[in-house]
Amino acid sequence: MSFAAMRETIERRSPMRLRRLGGVEPSGRDAAAQEEVVAHLRASPYAEVRRIRCDVREGVAVLNGRLSSFFQRQMAIAAVRRAGGVDQIRDELEVQAK
Repeated sequence: MSFAAMRETIERRSPMRLRRLGGVEPSGRDAAAQEEVVAHLRASPYAEVRRIRCDVREGVAVLNGRLSSFFQRQMAIAAVRRAGGVDQIRDELEVQAK
């Protein structure tokens, strides 16, 4: 699958688009996946990673927040990858060096 096709799939399934189309309540699988993702993020030794917001819809985890380093961004993504029930990760994190 090409990068453009993957991006189109993510955009098509994104929570923001779902909200614009009338919203979709999270399924039981998505709710469980979101709880697991949040637990993994909260277990991080980095305070900024613990403050990241995450929304899971249809197996796509969307990460939002600000971090001060690319290392912390990678740590956040790695934590989400460890969670079950997440098929894709949409990284909307901002890195702002101090």
